[in-house]
Amino acid sequence: MKKILYRTSSLLLIVSLMQLAPVHASSLDNIEGDYPVSFSTLIDEQNFPPRLSEDVLSDPSELAEDNSLRPESDPKLEIIVDAETEYIVSEGTVIDERFIKEKIINQILISNNLIAKDQIEIVITNQFFSSDYEQEISYSVFGKYRQSLLSNEIDYSIQLNLKVTFEEAKLTAKPSTVTTVLGTKDDEQDLYSFVQEVKLGDQYLTEDQYTVQLQDTIATDVTGQKKVTVQVLLNADPSKQTTVETTVNVRWGKSIAISGEWTGTDARRIVSALTLHPGPSISLESGQGASSLDYSSLPTFNNPFFSTVSFYQADESGILNLSLTPNQQFSLKSKDTPKQIKELWVSEIGERVKVEMGDIIQIWHGRKTGEKYERPWLYLIDNETFFDNTNGLNEVYYEITDEGFKQVQLNSFTTNELTVPIYTNNAYFNDHIDEFINVEGLLNISKEFLVYPDTTSSGEKEAVIRVEQTMSSGKKIQYDYVINVYVEEGELNLSVPQFITFSDFTLQSEKQLVGRNNGALELAIQDSRGAGLQGNYTLNLGMDDNSLLGQYLVYKDSANGQEQFLNHSSIQIFTSSLEENPDSPSENTPLHTWDTERGLFLSIPADEPLKAQTYTGTLKWTLTAGPS
Repeated sequence: MKKILYRTSSLLLIVSLMQLAPVHASSLDNIEGDYPVSFSTLIDEQNFPPRLSEDVLSDPSELAEDNSLRPESDPKLEIIVDAETEYIVSEGTVIDERFIKEKIINQILISNNLIAKDQIEIVITNQFFSSDYEQEISYSVFGKYRQSLLSNEIDYSIQLNLKVTFEEAKLTAKPSTVTTVLGTKDDEQDLYSFVQEVKLGDQYLTEDQYTVQLQDTIATDVTGQKKVTVQVLLNADPSKQTTVETTVNVRWGKSIAISGEWTGTDARRIVSALTLHPGPSISLESGQGASSLDYSSLPTFNNPFFSTVSFYQADESGILNLSLTPNQQFSLKSKDTPKQIKELWVSEIGERVKVEMGDIIQIWHGRKTGEKYERPWLYLIDNETFFDNTNGLNEVYYEITDEGFKQVQLNSFTTNELTVPIYTNNAYFNDHIDEFINVEGLLNISKEFLVYPDTTSSGEKEAVIRVEQTMSSGKKIQYDYVINVYVEEGELNLSVPQFITFSDFTLQSEKQLVGRNNGALELAIQDSRGAGLQGNYTLNLGMDDNSLLGQYLVYKDSANGQEQFLNHSSIQIFTSSLEENPDSPSENTPLHTWDTERGLFLSIPADEPLKAQTYTGTLKWTLTAGPS
C-alpha cells in the first residue's frame, strides 16, 4: 500500500487562540468556545517554507519561532495538525472515523504539547466518489484543551480534507510448515494446512473462499524436510492467484522399520518401512528412509533374502493361526536396492495393503540384534522414537490396533535374575524389561513393572512384573512374577588436579602472599555408595615434610583465616555429612570455592634467601569415608 508522506503532502493547520477584544463572527468559522480567537495563515505546499517542511516533525516548536508563521500579536495557543492529505488503500477498505484517527492523523501539537489520539474526536462531514477509484472526504477534528490548571477548557474544531485512492486488492498468503508421514499420497494431504493468513488485500479469507493446489509432487518415500510449491486461487475470481513455497516435514509416523547396511560401517540404515495410514480403511505403505536408495540393501548377507513380511488375517470364526501359511508374504532381496524393493512391493502386493483391526504382521530379519555391528536390525517406531523390541529373536509379530503396531510373542516365558549398577533408574528397567522375562509363544502379551527394585542401596532386591494376555474371547489374564535383582555396590571416588602453579615473584623486604595461576581447579568427589553411606566423608590435604616448597605452602579457609602450613600436619579442607534418602549419585567440587582470598598460597617471609629457580613439591590428598 502506497502511503503519501507528510513532508510532501501533509496539511499543517496552525490555530492561535488568545484573549482579545471582540471580533466578528466570520472569524470563528472553525473554532467553537467561550473565547474570541484569531487565525494565522493556512499553510499549504505553495507557501510552506522549505526548511520547515523538512524538519517540522523533528522539532515542531520551530514553527512558533518562525516570524512568517506567527500572528501579528504574540499567541497564547498554537495548534499544529499533522495529517495525510492523500492515502492509498486496497479496494473494499472501509474509510471511517476510526480509520482516519489511526491511519491519517499522525500527530496534533497544541503549544508544543503532543495531544494523545484518544483525546480527540473525528467526524466525517462529507464524502463522495470523484471516480470509481477515488474518494474525496472532508472531516472534522475536535476536542478540548486546558492551558493550565487555573484556566478553563477551550473547545477546538478543525476541518480537513482527504483524498483516498483505492487499489485493486491482491491475493496473498504465507507458508505454513506441514508435517506428514512416510508414504502419504498427494491426494491425502490437507492442502489448506499448507498456507496461512490468506488475504484479499487487507481482508482475511476463509477456506471456502479460495482453493489450494499442489504445483509439485511431495516426495514422501524418504523422511526429512521437503520444499513444495502450492498455488492459491480466489474462487470468486480465479485470475487472482499466488504461489507459496511450503516446508513439508516427512516423519516416520507409526512404522516398522527394516534395516540394511553400509558395507564396513555400523551406521543405521533403514531400507524399507511399513507405515500405517488411517482412513476409511487402514492401509499399509511400504516406504524407505535410507540416505541412498540406489545402494544394495544387505550386500554382505549370504542368503538371497534377508527379510520377509507376512500378513495374517482372521478366519470366519475370528481366529488367527500364525502356524499356518500367511495370507500374503513379501520377501526383501539382499542385493536389491531400496528403490527396487519398493518397485517389487508395488508389483507383487500393490501400493497399499488394506488391513483390519486385529490383523497380525510378522517381520523376519536374517540377523538378530547385536549380530554384526552390535546394533538392532529391526525397529518399532512410535512418536519418532526407535525401539528395539525383538528380544534377540529373528522374527517378531505385531498386532494392528487403533493406536498403531502392538508387539505380540507366541512362546512360553522364563524369568531371569539380573545384576544392575546402583541407582539404575526406572527408565532402564522399562527399556530392559525383556531381559527379565521372556514371553515367547503367547498371543497378545503386554508387560509392565508393578514394583520397581529399590536401587538406592546395594544388595538383593525384588521387583514385580505383570504379564497380560488378551485371549481370542477378549478376556484378559494377568500374571504377576517376582524377579530377583542384585544391585551392585557403589563407589567413593576422588579425582584431583594434576598441577597447581603459583605466580612468579621477586624477593622483597617485607612478607608477601603469592597466589595461584590456576583458575577453577578440577577436583571432584563422586559418591554412589547409596543410602546409609553416601555423603559421609572428609577431605584432607598435606605435603611431604622433606619438600622445600612445603616450608612456604599455606592454606587459608577464608579472607581473614589463619595461614596453615602444609608441612606441619594434614589439614582438613572439606567435610560432607551423611545424605538422607539419596536417589542418585552425588558430586562435590570443593576447590571451586577457592579464590584470591582462600585456598593454597605461598607465604614468603621478608628477605628470604631463595634462589631464582622453579620449586616443586607433591601434595597429598586424603579422602576418608565416615565422620571426621
